[in-house]
Amino acid sequence: ALGRYVVVRLGGLSGVLLVVSIVTFTLMHLIPGGPYDEERMPLSEAAKTNILRSYGLDKPLWLQYLLYVGNALRFEFGYSYQSPGETVAQLIGRVWTVSLQLGALTLALAIPVGLGLGILAARHRNSWIDNFVTLLATAGIVLPTFVVGILLILLFSNTLHWLPTGGWDDPKTWIMPVIAYALGPAGIIARYTRTCVIEG
Repeated sequence: ALGRYVVVRLGGLSGVLLVVSIVTFTLMHLIPGGPYDEERMPLSEAAKTNILRSYGLDKPLWLQYLLYVGNALRFEFGYSYQSPGETVAQLIGRVWTVSLQLGALTLALAIPVGLGLGILAARHRNSWIDNFVTLLATAGIVLPTFVVGILLILLFSNTLHWLPTGGWDDPKTWIMPVIAYALGPAGIIARYTRTCVIEG
């Protein structure tokens, strides 16, 4: 029974991955643009042909998809359009430490803030504090991260001039990205904690 369950689950997962790969591949071909930018740098037909050949984009669509799946299974994702001399694997290897650090800082902020707000709202149920925490949590869940990031930049960088707009080489540059990414998880944790405290 266990073996059958595992086989069924793996079969379902394989089907999901297949659908996701087809949708991703199709969307990437529907999005305008490509490995060259004719608006900034007009190219001859021969140059375009060579670029398309180097990326494998001159092949039939079905063959491109099979190559895409085969390369993905070997963790080979080709070269980046934005950084032609660097493979996607090299690009990921260069930036994954920053992503890991950002994720760890996000959890370190979201968990205690979410728990604290949830407990505070539950202890002051149906008060203005509860309403404010609920509003804040809902806003954190609903607002996209990039919108929160833009608002933070407008407030703390452009208006108050307290924080830099970008970078990752100084703790001051971590503040806005961490806040932007932490609001959503903190809102979810706060609402869940409030419910658990009230029902408990």
